[in-house]
Amino acid sequence: MEETISFQILCKQNNIVIDRFHICTWEIGSNKPIIEIGIDVNKECLNNFPCIDFSMYTPWKILECSDLFKEIKKEENARFIFNESIKGQKNLNNNSEFGVVHSFSNDTKLCILPVILNSSQSLVNFSIDLSHFNQERIDENIYVRFYFMPNVSNISIHKTGIAKSTIIYDTKINEKRNIPSNLLQEIAKLHYPEISTCYNFNIVQNNFEITYEDKHLKSIRNLEYKSFTDYFKELINANKLKIENKELLVVFSKSQESDSTYSYFTIYTKEHFGLKQISIVLILNLICSFLFFLPSYRGKSYNHNDSFINNILSLPIELIIIFLIVVGSVIYIWNPKNILKR
Repeated sequence: MEETISFQILCKQNNIVIDRFHICTWEIGSNKPIIEIGIDVNKECLNNFPCIDFSMYTPWKILECSDLFKEIKKEENARFIFNESIKGQKNLNNNSEFGVVHSFSNDTKLCILPVILNSSQSLVNFSIDLSHFNQERIDENIYVRFYFMPNVSNISIHKTGIAKSTIIYDTKINEKRNIPSNLLQEIAKLHYPEISTCYNFNIVQNNFEITYEDKHLKSIRNLEYKSFTDYFKELINANKLKIENKELLVVFSKSQESDSTYSYFTIYTKEHFGLKQISIVLILNLICSFLFFLPSYRGKSYNHNDSFINNILSLPIELIIIFLIVVGSVIYIWNPKNILKR
């Protein structure tokens, strides 16, 4: 597993400006992590392009990817994704399949467009068709959103101890020193877009605490359970994601960098003292008690004329109880389900 969540976002067209870049990570209730990507392209740089072609390099092989256009074109989903009420909506060329323009209550507008996705190995190519956008002469920013699933169990660093579990997110976007050497030639053929603002969201369990936060942290809130179950209905129905009510937090960071490179580092920890820890303490205590008992029992002979069971049964009942407790505790501690439990 890569220790850094590093992305390289490039574009075939030059001088593209991304006003807002959204990244949202989900490692909760899913067999594979899910990463959402949202891109808000400034209207001034579109220049009547027939399309815009992006390439995103990731540290992992891509299992699958899917457009979220049909979800965020809905008013109720767009309302909580952009954290703003919607007072109106317009379809491109009178067909919502071509794109929609959301009019927000703060008097801003945003054109939501579908995206054409293609993934190969660790690369996600996505193209935005601007033909209907250009026909309508829309004078607004365009926005696309999609998700992909890397073929790994975790994208963050997980460390589990006896009394504490730790999750580390180290996310980097367009940092040149993180470019793998085998991609240098390929990346040289493309252009880095300007990214004005980057938004980073981590979805984590609410029993974790932030023990280290970078300067970009803006807010922490409970996940809107009903809104996200509607938004991710297809993933939930396909058993690719499970969202529990009141059990998840949204940790939101935001920054603006003049060089368009971004880095976020956050550590989450959970202290736990449950049956596993109690069992370990109990075993140690019983072993110490048994060692104190041995001197008084030393010298007792084993009756070879009697069966093994009868010899065991002739032991003091307290010793048998201690043995059963130790065996039960060891079985509990080394049960795979409990070893992997966080």
